[in-house]
Amino acid sequence: MVKIYVADISNLPDPMSNLELLHRLPMDRQQRIHNLKQEKGRRQSMGVGLLLQKVLALYHMQDSQVYVGEHGKPMVEGLEFNLSHSGDLVICVVSDKPVGCDIEKLREAPKGVSERCFSDGEQAYLSQFSEGEYNHKFFELWTMKESYVKMTGEGMGLRFEAYEVVVDKDCILSGGDGYAKVLRDGNMQTCYLYSVEWKGHMISVCTEDSAPVEIIRETL
Repeated sequence: MVKIYVADISNLPDPMSNLELLHRLPMDRQQRIHNLKQEKGRRQSMGVGLLLQKVLALYHMQDSQVYVGEHGKPMVEGLEFNLSHSGDLVICVVSDKPVGCDIEKLREAPKGVSERCFSDGEQAYLSQFSEGEYNHKFFELWTMKESYVKMTGEGMGLRFEAYEVVVDKDCILSGGDGYAKVLRDGNMQTCYLYSVEWKGHMISVCTEDSAPVEIIRETL
């Protein structure tokens, strides 16, 4: 079971101008929002908090049950979940096994990042694509790598070059039936990577479960 709950936050107000909506969130989320200087970041943080509340309610849980794990990953007993946001979209992915997710708005890939952050194998994979395809594949690979470290809970504590996303001829990404894998310390990891484009954004999920992934649109 892997479900991606997606919500558009383009119509959400700045939390600082709608305190009633802001006060629906837990105090730690409210404080995080208060500390953000840009309206965009405040709306994204409020949006992901509201989406989490809505998703937890579907599983008869509350955000008061959420706690922070050893590496700073939000967790709740009885359900595996992960959060991400980019642009005007927020996502909450749930599973019955450890899961991580990442979303990035598609745009021109930043210069020099692949050389600094990707392995030789990953760079070779990206070099196959023309300029028109490269940006799409760059963010597909980037979000897959992010989703892996979010699944393990290591986050940015694990350097991107310390593990490699392996995409071979048997993998059909972007909504297909195949999955990429992760190579780390010479060993293939027990996890699956799934990537899909959604409304101008790239979404990737990493999980220990190879079950089909379902996308569910939510309204905040």
